[in-house]
Amino acid sequence: MGGAEHPQDPDQPSQITLAHPASPRRRTSPEMAAGPPPATFRPPGSGLPFPGWSGTVGFAMVPSSRRQRAAPELRRGPFRFRGSFPRRGGGTACSGPPLPPPWRPGNAGPDMMSETRRRLETVKTRRRLPEAESADPPVDPEAQQQIRIAWAYFVEGLTQAEIAERLGLTRLRVNRILQACREAGVIQIRIQSPLASCVALERTLIRRYGLRDAVVVPTPRDEDKIRTAIGVALGGYVENAVHDGMLVGIGWGLTLRLGLQSMRRRRMTDLSVVSLIGSMTRGSGENTFEIVSRFADLHDADRFYLAAPVYADDEAQRGSLLAGGVLREIYDKAKAADLALVSVGNVSDQNLMLALGVVDREVAALRAAGAVGDVLGTWLDAEGRPVDHPLNRRMVALSLDDLARIPTVVLASGGSYKFEIIRAALRRRYVNVLITDETLAERLAEDGEG
Repeated sequence: MGGAEHPQDPDQPSQITLAHPASPRRRTSPEMAAGPPPATFRPPGSGLPFPGWSGTVGFAMVPSSRRQRAAPELRRGPFRFRGSFPRRGGGTACSGPPLPPPWRPGNAGPDMMSETRRRLETVKTRRRLPEAESADPPVDPEAQQQIRIAWAYFVEGLTQAEIAERLGLTRLRVNRILQACREAGVIQIRIQSPLASCVALERTLIRRYGLRDAVVVPTPRDEDKIRTAIGVALGGYVENAVHDGMLVGIGWGLTLRLGLQSMRRRRMTDLSVVSLIGSMTRGSGENTFEIVSRFADLHDADRFYLAAPVYADDEAQRGSLLAGGVLREIYDKAKAADLALVSVGNVSDQNLMLALGVVDREVAALRAAGAVGDVLGTWLDAEGRPVDHPLNRRMVALSLDDLARIPTVVLASGGSYKFEIIRAALRRRYVNVLITDETLAERLAEDGEG
């Protein structure tokens, strides 16, 4: 390297000697092994050799962006000068960390060469490091396709057929990819609602008891409000289930009456309602006559009453009541119902018939016979079989065998004290739709596991 000659300034440095360490790859002869002669650089304005220079000078690669910020006399070439040399007025012209002594024959041992190579490798590594850190991970085309399909289906709301057309796939392929996404955990569906557990219980009850449908409501903290919660659910279910031209059969009970209170008034066409059970002689808002009348008023429906006491005096009287005439016509109409709404009672003072004194003298005998409760006045044991008791032979109501033949039979009842009778009705498949509370549903689900 060289520079232009300028008038000499005796007080100014005039040259810098760069020491080049010998490269083992170039050692092809003893003369070359001795290393190249020092290179001389004459800065602008220098004329004579550098007087009094005693420092060391090294060099290293400097990125172009940093060279632009260097001193003007150091911008030429990719070198950065490090060391010290005297300047006018004392001090040094430049300074930096000390470097190993410049190469001279006899001191270019293995340590010097190793240090030089280490420094050069360090520079190379530092120059490569940002590129390695910023390198993007490899793209998996199959994973990208899965995400695109999942996004289109669950976020954009496209159908599988629309996704298939968009991506040039078959609908079956899209379906399989969505299934694979679910299994791999790419798609995770969470329903943040207190009703989520109720929905899960509904599916369990449907599967284990062979139901057509189930509705489970959260159990209120106050157990006295369970009937109200179930009644509201019943009202919503019936509004969706009742259509023009249907024949609806209705039992009795407080839960059914509360369900009517939550129904909206709707004018229906050719809708009829019939009682499924005889009436109690003592007046009550839960009596079948009142419930049938209220339902008919809400829907502008025709009404038919099974106008007889729920229990005849004896078997002979029951036989004569249902032998023919108007009562027989009503009974046959009840058998032909499209939809039936019933509730259940247990063997306790919370049972409507026991509370009103209808069968208060029969409680001990019913329990002794193994009864756990009644459905439409028929008393059942824990397995759902009618118990051997005179009340079952005097009952004026639709038989449970006839009830089970109705296409849709809704049982609306809840509370822990009714667990045994509800389970009995489910086991014998007298009903195919259950509306109950969450606590009772959990017990039914656990029992179904056995």
